[in-house]
Amino acid sequence: MTAPVQRDQFKIWSKGITHEPTGATYTPHPGAPHSGIMNLNQLGNLLPNGDDYRPPRSANDDGSVVGRVRQRESPSVRRS
Repeated sequence: MTAPVQRDQFKIWSKGITHEPTGATYTPHPGAPHSGIMNLNQLGNLLPNGDDYRPPRSANDDGSVVGRVRQRESPSVRRS
């Protein structure tokens, strides 16, 4: 069964975002947060604790999540 992804499972660091249970990371290209490198690591594999996280169904799914998290955390983003 697929485990639910929770916001508190993500670590935001200076170079990107990491999903801590799977080690999956997204590293945006400088100046272009919607374009970057995705390393799936254990995403999609059954983890030793029995959790099973599935990757996004499309690139748009991932980009929208990353964009929302980065926008929320970035002090340089202007809010309307």
